[in-house]
Amino acid sequence: MKTIILFLLVNCTLGLYSQSANKEKFIDENGKNITKPVFDNKAATQKYTYTHTQNDTVLITKLILREEFGSLKEGERQQAIKSLERLTGKILDTTKTIVINFYFKQPTNLQSCINHYVNDKKYIKYFKNNSTETQFFITVKGFNYKKDYVFEDRENVIKDLFFKNELSCGNYIIIKPNGHFMRHNGEYRQDEIPKLLNENW
Repeated sequence: MKTIILFLLVNCTLGLYSQSANKEKFIDENGKNITKPVFDNKAATQKYTYTHTQNDTVLITKLILREEFGSLKEGERQQAIKSLERLTGKILDTTKTIVINFYFKQPTNLQSCINHYVNDKKYIKYFKNNSTETQFFITVKGFNYKKDYVFEDRENVIKDLFFKNELSCGNYIIIKPNGHFMRHNGEYRQDEIPKLLNENW
């Protein structure tokens, strides 16, 4: 009887240990598996940030580029425009460059970073006086911010198109009329955005 009890006790302990000692998986910015040393080497630079996701067996750590340049897939720009029109109730000029400042909700014990960004009068004035770009403050679905010029992504379209990796409160994307984009993941300096709009990329 003692042997059976001891056997069960050892098995339970090993089972608990194996569940808590989950495997780790490291993924680069292109979705490919990499080793921990390669991950650590890249993560040590200012070029990257990363996210953690956990399931029953694996802890997945994924590298994310802080700044990313590229071209949207066919139809994505139009999909974003239609979503922004539904959210704001305004018709967009499709010949303009679009700037979306996107915010995730922070834990209730932290002061939200959105306060700084949406109250930046100089930034707001820049876009009011500019005829070639249009700008939007958008929050993730479920984050209702109390300003009439901040819109909740009620359909999750903007998040699903451009901000799938929830990193931190503030992020942005600039989308040119030709579909070229520049995306910044994570906290940023808002006064740099007007300068980026005039660069060739």
